[in-house]
Amino acid sequence: MVCKWAKLGLTDQQIIKKMGIKERTFYSWQTKYPQFQKALREAKTEPNLDIETSMIDLACGRAYVEEIKSTIDPESGKILKIEKVKKQIPPNATMQIFLAKNRLRDKYRDYCPVNDSEQIDENAQQDVQIYLPDNGSGKDDS
Repeated sequence: MVCKWAKLGLTDQQIIKKMGIKERTFYSWQTKYPQFQKALREAKTEPNLDIETSMIDLACGRAYVEEIKSTIDPESGKILKIEKVKKQIPPNATMQIFLAKNRLRDKYRDYCPVNDSEQIDENAQQDVQIYLPDNGSGKDDS
């Protein structure tokens, strides 16, 4: 039953609750019985792959065919005609960012490490020029 629940995508906490045991017992069983741990890990693989595939589909976008209408013969109950439509899921930029940051950490991250050889003088003055356009007023306040 534990493997069945894991294949259905239940979390460890949900499995523990269904089993009616304490969390510490669940994890000690995994240490004490490696075959239990292995079976549980393998059972979780399938839903995890489904989730990853869905995330990649969402990030990249994909086309799919959806059945929208079926015509059934009222006398025989047989399907006479099935109408299908091709639809497109557009790429999702948020999922692209999420996957890039988590799968390609060395390339995509929120910060850029500062090279130690570059010394930054925090007290150095810089000349800054600000341009304020006249916005059509005809006045030149330069």
